[in-house]
Amino acid sequence: MRGFSHDRESVHFIAKHIKPAGIVSTKDSIIRLTRKEGILFIMRVCLIDRRKYFENCSVWRSTLPGVAFSR
Repeated sequence: MRGFSHDRESVHFIAKHIKPAGIVSTKDSIIRLTRKEGILFIMRVCLIDRRKYFENCSVWRSTLPGVAFSR
């Protein structure tokens, strides 16, 4: 079985037909779409060093407005 692509139609199909409790992804675009569909989500990240942490914080702030981050 092939996987789903990383687009709006795939997320909508999953939300409507599969009705998962949540979605885990490393893609910020999928997290944004998942949030719009009202599905719980986990954004998985790999923190190698401080630089990567701060890069991810930038992505999180744009993807998850209203969520507080601490250093």
